[in-house]
Amino acid sequence: LEESYRCAQSIAQAANSLIERNAGKRVAKRIVTRNPGVGRVRSVTFANRQVEAAGALYELRSAIKAAAHTSTAIITRTNGYANIVELIATALDIKVNRIG
Repeated sequence: LEESYRCAQSIAQAANSLIERNAGKRVAKRIVTRNPGVGRVRSVTFANRQVEAAGALYELRSAIKAAAHTSTAIITRTNGYANIVELIATALDIKVNRIG
């Protein structure tokens, strides 16, 4: 998906920055959006996939408890990583609706 109708321009720019780092490893693409809004982007480095999933889910759980978000998505590149996210989410009592 190269055109996003929902994400803010700042989020599309952050996604493009990550995609550029994969040059040569994957098919080149550029995310574009028609939404000029501003979104919050934070970059964090983790030791491994399990710690990354747990960190993202702890942040998500905090946002849900603060009622900052009514709907949130976590998009993964592989089913293996989705399995890790789902396992940790279930352990943290976060409702999961897995699609795909």
